[in-house]
Amino acid sequence: MSLSAKKYEPLLNEGKDDIDDRRRSIDYALQLPINRKRDKTVRLLVVLNVVLAGLLLGAVIVLWEEKASVPAPPYSPAWEAVRHVNKRFARDDRLYPANETDAEVDKLWLNFTGPSNGHIILPMEEARKNVPSAEMYYEPGYYIYGLSMFHQVHCLDLIRRSFYPPTHSKHYFPNKSDDEVVKHKYHCFDYLRQSIMCSGDVTMDHWFNYTWTEPSFAAGGEGKAGDDWMAMLNPEYERLTPKQRHDHAPLLWDTTHFCRDYDALYQWVKDRQLVDDAYIKEFGIDEDIF
Repeated sequence: MSLSAKKYEPLLNEGKDDIDDRRRSIDYALQLPINRKRDKTVRLLVVLNVVLAGLLLGAVIVLWEEKASVPAPPYSPAWEAVRHVNKRFARDDRLYPANETDAEVDKLWLNFTGPSNGHIILPMEEARKNVPSAEMYYEPGYYIYGLSMFHQVHCLDLIRRSFYPPTHSKHYFPNKSDDEVVKHKYHCFDYLRQSIMCSGDVTMDHWFNYTWTEPSFAAGGEGKAGDDWMAMLNPEYERLTPKQRHDHAPLLWDTTHFCRDYDALYQWVKDRQLVDDAYIKEFGIDEDIF
């Protein structure tokens, strides 16, 4: 058979479906790097989400454990009156009299101890939620309680009075024996010791001289906690030796403390005070209830 006589068959004709398949294959090959990159991004996002979820869960657990480790405070109806304030301590010149038994100073201290020396009466429905206490026999259905803060101030006042010279002792405690005064004083020492330890005030006392900074950090001065006082030291400070700075730096106590608002608690007790008309009718007025 001659070469010219050979009959060659053409390649299989590609149909539309074959062309589409090829195009899809090409598109797939082109998309592979993009898909792989997208898959890595997705996996990275999943990992990050898992890590963040873990951190969040850990934070929640830590906060929960911290909260769980803090005991709930004992019930007190006075919690409704608690307000927190930042209060800077300062000398009250009224409490530094020339005469130790100054009647005006005694009145101030009596006022500090609160209405009825901090004693209140609560109706039965309130008393039921509290620790047990005595019912007022002349006012059935009402029970006597006292706010601890005012008890503490009362104890401090008793110590103040009992620390005066023996000649003054009878001035403040004319109807009490020396033994009764001493026992009451011991009680107040112990009560205030435990109260101070319970409060755990973490405010920083400090030793400094306010004339060494400009502006001054003294009460009313422009300097305040949080300012960089080391950048405010003036030439007077620089002239002093370290020993002189030490010797001229008195203990300062006029710092700002995180306090419960005394006035708010005072008003709360006043609204419920023990010494009302019924009390006065039964007992008269006794300024020293404790």
